Amino acid sequence: MPGADPIYIVYDRADHPVLIQDGNLRTKNEWLFTKYDALDREIVTGLLTSDYSHNDFIEICRDTLVVEEFAFNYEMPIIGYTNRIKLGNNIRVLTINYYDNINFETSTIIKIFSFQPGRSLIIKRSTRTVKD
Repeated sequence: MPGADPIYIVYDRADHPVLIQDGNLRTKNEWLFTKYDALDREIVTGLLTSDYSHNDFIEICRDTLVVEEFAFNYEMPIIGYTNRIKLGNNIRVLTINYYDNINFETSTIIKIFSFQPGRSLIIKRSTRTVKD
């Protein structure tokens, strides 16, 4: 777009776009992040605040595979998935996707989110079967 600030995109080792920052986010030191599962499906998206530059994040992510897996984890901020790849300490999760036949206690997740002011919870499940 003419007159718009550049959009920065940072990719991981598998060429997943894991961080995106436009001019508006840059003024607040915020980035949109996306984490994936082993089948390249988006599992978590959110906002993070960081003083790292675009080049800093390129160095951090270039040789890293930003992939998490399902875990019976009811800890914030990423409920139901591991959080091994730390993209920042100050994150706000926007979406969490659950796939396949993941069985966990939905009522537990609802209880956790009910104590988070300003949060809404939409649970979607996909039971699509992957065929060989």
